[in-house]
Amino acid sequence: MIRPAGTVTIDSNIENGTVEASKDVCNFFVGDRQVTLTVTPAAQYQLENISVTRVHDGSTPQGISSLKRAGEAIPLTKIDDSTYSFEMPDGDVAVSASFTPNIPTAIDRIDADRDSNSVRYNLMGQPVGRDYRGIVIENGQKRVID
Repeated sequence: MIRPAGTVTIDSNIENGTVEASKDVCNFFVGDRQVTLTVTPAAQYQLENISVTRVHDGSTPQGISSLKRAGEAIPLTKIDDSTYSFEMPDGDVAVSASFTPNIPTAIDRIDADRDSNSVRYNLMGQPVGRDYRGIVIENGQKRVID
């Protein structure tokens, strides 16, 4: 059965990232076809939310049920962190997304160079030279020097 074509409209007010839909000619899609959305956050941002909803086209509805369906959310399938897909319904849909700053919530690692002039101490707390062999305390850590 041939279904009517619809359009996918991506919100033009999306900030800090972009959303692109797989395209046919002029962004028209045939109903019951998978549409792929590719999400690209701007640097230092991450996707917070993405949604696809039915749009009432303003035409005279065939019945009250088509008016009720306007604004209905279309289920999305997450393919990976930047790709989503949905089944194109009859009629038009609108895509919106929001992005938030990607703020680190934990320290991943700390890199520091060793101080080549750090003082070494023996276990009695006495400073020792670089030629000392045995257990030493250097930069607050115990080390065995042989």
